[in-house]
Amino acid sequence: MHPSLFLLAVTALLVTCVQNVHSQVVFAHYMLGNINADHIAIDIHQARIAGIDGFSLNIGDPSQPFVIPVLTNLFAAAQAEGNFHLHISMDLYASGDAAGGHPGLYNALLEQFMVHPNYFHMNGSPYVTTFSDGGLQNFEWFNWKISIGTMYFCPNFDNTTGYTTGADGWWDYWGPIVDCVFSWDAAWPARPGEQGSASQGSDEIDVAVFNAATQRGKAYNMLQYGTNIYRPGDLNLVKRMENILRLQPQFVTIISWNDGPESHYIGNIWPEQNTDAEPARYVCAGSRWDHGGLRPLIKDFIDAYETRTPYTGPASMPALNPSSVEGAMWYRTVTAASTCPAGTYPSNSGAGAEVVNWAVVVGASLTGVVVTITSGSGVTTYPISGPGFHYASTPKNPGQQKIEVFSGGTLIGVGQGGRCVSASCPDGIYNMNDIVVEVVNPLSAAPVFACTTDVACPVGCPTFQTPVIATMDRLMSNVDGYWENRDCLRLGNCGHFPDSFTSPGLSATEWTNVNSFETIYNAMWQTATTSYDDLSEVQSIVPNKDHGSAFVLPVTASFNAAWAGLFYIKVQNYNDNHDIFPGSTYYYDRAVEIQQDLQKTWLSSSGCGGGVPQLSGGTAPNTITTHLYFSLTAALALYKPSDTDMVSTAHTIADWYLTGKGLTLRDKDGLWFDGQSPDCTGPDGHKWTYNQGPILSALGWMTVLTGDIKYVNFGLTTLDAVVNAAGSTPLPQNDGQGQSPFLEVVDGILAELCDGRTSTTCNADQTYFKGAFMKAGIAHSNPLSTNRVRRYSISSTSWTA
Repeated sequence: MHPSLFLLAVTALLVTCVQNVHSQVVFAHYMLGNINADHIAIDIHQARIAGIDGFSLNIGDPSQPFVIPVLTNLFAAAQAEGNFHLHISMDLYASGDAAGGHPGLYNALLEQFMVHPNYFHMNGSPYVTTFSDGGLQNFEWFNWKISIGTMYFCPNFDNTTGYTTGADGWWDYWGPIVDCVFSWDAAWPARPGEQGSASQGSDEIDVAVFNAATQRGKAYNMLQYGTNIYRPGDLNLVKRMENILRLQPQFVTIISWNDGPESHYIGNIWPEQNTDAEPARYVCAGSRWDHGGLRPLIKDFIDAYETRTPYTGPASMPALNPSSVEGAMWYRTVTAASTCPAGTYPSNSGAGAEVVNWAVVVGASLTGVVVTITSGSGVTTYPISGPGFHYASTPKNPGQQKIEVFSGGTLIGVGQGGRCVSASCPDGIYNMNDIVVEVVNPLSAAPVFACTTDVACPVGCPTFQTPVIATMDRLMSNVDGYWENRDCLRLGNCGHFPDSFTSPGLSATEWTNVNSFETIYNAMWQTATTSYDDLSEVQSIVPNKDHGSAFVLPVTASFNAAWAGLFYIKVQNYNDNHDIFPGSTYYYDRAVEIQQDLQKTWLSSSGCGGGVPQLSGGTAPNTITTHLYFSLTAALALYKPSDTDMVSTAHTIADWYLTGKGLTLRDKDGLWFDGQSPDCTGPDGHKWTYNQGPILSALGWMTVLTGDIKYVNFGLTTLDAVVNAAGSTPLPQNDGQGQSPFLEVVDGILAELCDGRTSTTCNADQTYFKGAFMKAGIAHSNPLSTNRVRRYSISSTSWTA
C-alpha cells in the first residue's frame, strides 16, 4: 500500500460489515501499478477461479500517467471475464497530498469509472473506500461526498479517537458521513505501542466496531501502514477464516492480491510493476516466493462464507470436492540463529515463531486421514478427526520442509520443493517473507533439490526464464511462431509439425517430438512462464497409434504412443494447476485411450506371462514399451485413484516386474536389456541409456500411489548401475552377442559411447536418451527424499552437464 520496505505476515483478511443487503461479497485488495493488459487479464481470471468477486483497487497518486490506461484495462478485463467487479480505494497517504489529504484529487477518476457496468455498487450506489481520514474534519468529508453525488462510502478512519471501541461519540461525529467502515490493523496482532488485534486471528476489534456499526445500519473493514516492520502471520489467516465465518459480516477483503513490497499476497507479482531494488531482495516474480498455494484454501473458505455457513467446527468449512484434499504449508526460511547484516532486521522480528504452519481442507468422503509434516530431521504426524478445516503449527528445523496427506494409508496430497530452512542469510537481509507450498496431487509435486543447491536469491531474483525462453524460441518458426519438427533444426527439412506432406518420415522422431512438447510444459511450470501454452500443434494433436495424418500426432509404434500418453497427462496436470480449461479432462481422456490400446497387447498368455511388444502384433516383450506402459498406467492411476481398474492394472504390471518374469528383462548388473524372447529366455543384450529411465518414474509414482517404499527400492538397483556403484559389473558393456561395447562410464556415470571417450557422434535418438532418463529419475526420487535416494542428486548433476 505504501512505498517502503514493509514485511508483513502472510495474507490476512479484512472484514466489512453492513446490513440490509442481499448477498455476501469477497474482494481482494489490488495494488494499482504499471501492469500490462495480458497480466491484468490473468489476475482477474485467477481471482474469479478462486471465488473472489472483485478487486478493491488501491490507487496512490492518481496523477501518475499509467493510472487511467491501467484502470481502463482492468475494467475491460473484468467485463470480458463476466461477473467480476471493481471499485476505487483512495490511498490518501500515497496520493502526493498527504498533508492536506484531499479526496478531491480522485474526483476525475471516480466520475470516469463509476459509470462502468463492472464498477461495484451497493444498494444501487457506487462503492468507494479510502485508507485514511487525511486529517480532515467531518464537514470536509461531507462536502466532498456530496460533490460526487450518490455514493456508498466505506472509509478507514481507525486513527480517529473512539473508532476501535465503537464509542458513541465517534458515531455521533462521523456516522452521518459513512455508510460503512473498515480497519487494517485488526487483521494482524498489535506491535508494541501500536494498534492491532490481541492475538493471531482474534476479532475483538472487529466485534466492537461490527456491533457499533450494525446497530446504526452501517458497515466495517481494517488497514495499516508502516516502514520496515514485521507483524506475525503464522496461523493468523486461518484463524481469521474461522472468526469471519462465526461473525458472518457482509463483506470480506483479502489482503492482498499483489502487494509484493509488503510481502502479503496471494496473486502474481509481475516484474513490470515491481521494479524497486529493496523489495526485490525478499519478493519477486519467480516461483520461489509464489503465495498462490493459499488460493485453494481461500476458495473453500469463500464457498463456506458465501453460503452463510456459521462456523461450529472443522466440518463447517468442507472441501468443494468430497474426494479431495486442499491445503498448504508456509514458513520462513531464516531462523533465530541466522546472522544477517545490521539494519536488515525488521522491527518486531523477534515475534516470528520457529514453526512450519499448515492447513488442509479434507473432503467428506475421505477416511483415515493423517497429515505428516517433515521439517528437516523432525517428523510430526497429525491424525485428522474428520472432514473439513484443520490446521496447526509444527516446530521448524533446518533442511527440507514437506507436508504429506494420507487417506487410509495412501498418499493423496503432498507439498514439497520449497526453499530449505537454514541458519544462513542467503538474501543478505533477515528475510521474513513466507515460503508457501501448496498441497497437490503427488503426481504434480515439485521436484526436491539438495539444500546445498539452494543459493542466494540476488536482487531482482533472476530465474531460468531467459535461457528457457531462448530455447523455446529456437524451436519456433521465426516466421509465424509455429512449432518446427526436429528435422527442421537438424537437416533443414522444415515444415510445421505434424505435417505428413513435408515430413512424411517423422516416425523415427515421434518419441523425441512428444518429449520436446512435454519439455515446453516442464519449462513453463518451473519458470512460471505461460507464453507457449496455446501452441496450436501442442493443444490440438490427438493420439493415433498406427498411422499419421496432417492434423494428428503420427504414432507408428506402441512405445511412441506411450510417450504421447505421458505427454497428455502432463498437459492435463498443467492445465489443472493453472486454471486452464477448468473442469475439462480432455487430455486425461486421450491418455486413457492410449493406455487402453496398449493394455490390449499385454502378453498375459505368452511364456513371459506379460510385457508389451513394440508393435501391436508382436509376440515378445519390448523393454522400453513395457516400461512406458507401466509408467503411463501408474501416472493415470495416480491422477485418478478412484479408477479402481486402472489402479489394479498398475499393481498387476508392478508385480510382474518385482516378482514375475519381468525380472528377466534386467541383467545381473542392474541394467535393463532392450527386450526378451517370447518365452523370456533369450534377452536382447543391448542396454541403451534410454531403457533405464521410464521404469524409474513408474516406480516412483507407485510409491506415491501406495505409500510403499519397496517400489523406489527396486529402482535403486538400476540407479546404482547407472552411477557404476561399488559391486556393479565393470563397464564398458557389450551386448552379449559378440558385438562391440556401446556403453561406458565417464567420471563414474553411465554414458553412451557416442557421448563418452570413444566417440563424439550420437545418432538422432541417442542425443535425447539422457534427457529422457533424467526426467524419469526425478520422478523416482521425488516421493522419498531419503539419504539412499538423495545421494544420486550429485551424480545426476554431472551426468546432465
